[in-house]
Amino acid sequence: SVYWIPGYRYPHPSVPIPSDGATDISLEYGLAWNYPWKTDYTGTSATVAISGPGLTETRNFQYPNNVMFVSLKPGATYHWTVYVDGVSGGSWTFTTKDKLYPINDLSIDPTISTIQPKINNSNLLVSNSSMAFMRFDFPSYIDSSYKIDINLTPNKIHALDSGVILYRYGYKGWNESFNIKNIGLIDKSLLTPIDTLYSLAADSTISRDISAFINSSGEFSFALKTMNTTDSLSFYSTETVLETTALTRNLELPYIPDKKVWPNLSFDFDQDKLAIHDELPKGVPT
Repeated sequence: SVYWIPGYRYPHPSVPIPSDGATDISLEYGLAWNYPWKTDYTGTSATVAISGPGLTETRNFQYPNNVMFVSLKPGATYHWTVYVDGVSGGSWTFTTKDKLYPINDLSIDPTISTIQPKINNSNLLVSNSSMAFMRFDFPSYIDSSYKIDINLTPNKIHALDSGVILYRYGYKGWNESFNIKNIGLIDKSLLTPIDTLYSLAADSTISRDISAFINSSGEFSFALKTMNTTDSLSFYSTETVLETTALTRNLELPYIPDKKVWPNLSFDFDQDKLAIHDELPKGVPT
């Protein structure tokens, strides 16, 4: 694959993508770089090496190909380098994101069988007449070496005398679109209780280990429902943005997501189960 990178070409490999020291990099990524300046690229090749948790690999590329697709581990730091004609661009590093956010999350009335779209700037309301649903897509390389937590942050507690039940929801492929798989139209009874959340407080994140309920890659969904019919509260959703006291916030600030309170899954891996390499793989030109 070829990715065009504009700008000046140095006498060595340059302009790494992601940039050196970058953070919050996606777990499926295409590393890219610029070849050195030459008047004739006939026979020019690049040797690319990357190392880090779960990955030690060296590949060769013929000009103008300059993209190396990799699958990465969450919350991990990787080192990589590019050699062209024996000349190195230096050693670059980046760190991957350590959280997975929902591809869908919204609250609905589960007793109403009609299309129910998500309301912009809405939180996840959980009450007698409202359940919250969240859908995640698990990458294939999240395996038994990881402890997986679901992290939820309440926004407002209106009334809470009991707890909130956390379910695994078994319907795959639901969405918020105007089609037959809209969450409002499909079966919402496919619920398996996982845990009950007690002692909830506004703006205080609560975490639960759900590793035992994730047994493969692909789609997994979760739901929230109050135990007591008189209880009512809301959780932050992926619609949450940074707040300010400015009266004209929407005019003065762009859309800035406040991801620290979004519902998410976090991953902690056992260092002893993963091969972590700080040195570049063998076979790299020196």
